[in-house]
Amino acid sequence: MNQNGIVTVVFGTKCDKLAAHTFLMSRKYTDLPILVLTNIKEENRYRLWSSVDNVTFKYYDLKDNENRIAKLQMIKHTIFEKSIYIDADSFVQSKEFDKLYDRIEYDSLLLNPLMIMTKNTKIPNIYMKTIKQFNLESPLNIYNGAFIGFMNTKKTQDFFDMWYKIWDEFGRNREMSCLAGAVQKTNINVICLNNGEYAPDTKNINALVQHNYYADFFKNIGISNVIELTKPKTDKTDFRMTIWE
Repeated sequence: MNQNGIVTVVFGTKCDKLAAHTFLMSRKYTDLPILVLTNIKEENRYRLWSSVDNVTFKYYDLKDNENRIAKLQMIKHTIFEKSIYIDADSFVQSKEFDKLYDRIEYDSLLLNPLMIMTKNTKIPNIYMKTIKQFNLESPLNIYNGAFIGFMNTKKTQDFFDMWYKIWDEFGRNREMSCLAGAVQKTNINVICLNNGEYAPDTKNINALVQHNYYADFFKNIGISNVIELTKPKTDKTDFRMTIWE
């Protein structure tokens, strides 16, 4: 088993094209092995993948909109002792990235903190629905689901199983509120990235990992048009603000 490596999920031909570009960019800063969980067969993969070395593909016979089945079960398929998952519309942009693996500890997760939700404040309705359905408590720590560092242990397996269970029972749509629920339900130890090490939604040239910020993201990675990835179904009320009473 390789000691350290990057895991990503690539479902659908559009995502496959995007990921080939982002991981080729990542190769400027890291030569760590990459595991791609994908529903694209070898003969249909985007041609640029041939320029990305040290990549292993694991095929899933699933539909494009079933990508989260692979994502939330990645711990069962990782080939690394220490794994860092990043979304396909992300890329490594610093040689300091490899040092992040030194911070991944046994029975812990390495996550990027987004916010803390508390009672008597307004929060998005999708989180309120998750809180009510799974009896979550205040405060509720929210993390980005597009960056996850972990080792394959019984404790982290329990976390991923809980994340999948909550997501499944919640309707198999968006998974970030379910991630927060799984962290709280399993009481797993979380090691947080430092502020600015991961850029979730704005451009930050100093971040170690840059996630899709849309404005000129696609042009910067060599794709002229915005690629619309498969998105989960969203109720029109999910992102209305509601008070957590």
